[in-house]
Amino acid sequence: MSTTTHESSRALGERIRNLRDLRGWSQADLAFHSGLDHAYVRDIEDGTHDPTLNTLRMVTRCLGVTISELLAVAKRDDGDNHRDRDPDGFVT
Repeated sequence: MSTTTHESSRALGERIRNLRDLRGWSQADLAFHSGLDHAYVRDIEDGTHDPTLNTLRMVTRCLGVTISELLAVAKRDDGDNHRDRDPDGFVT
């Protein structure tokens, strides 16, 4: 995994953890409400697994945010601000 990819995964996991904490949920609570395995939730939050789009839908639905909202914050926090991006957030 490249450094940039790892940083992006960690930023996404941190954002999910923060949203979960705002609800007062444990990882087990998020796993229950999203239908995911507790260990998988832990790995996503730790940045060791990159969730699929379907998994992101499951997580964001129960956290009350959209995928766009989740990724927009993760993208800003991934430490990759030195690269040029188009209006949709893609590296140019």
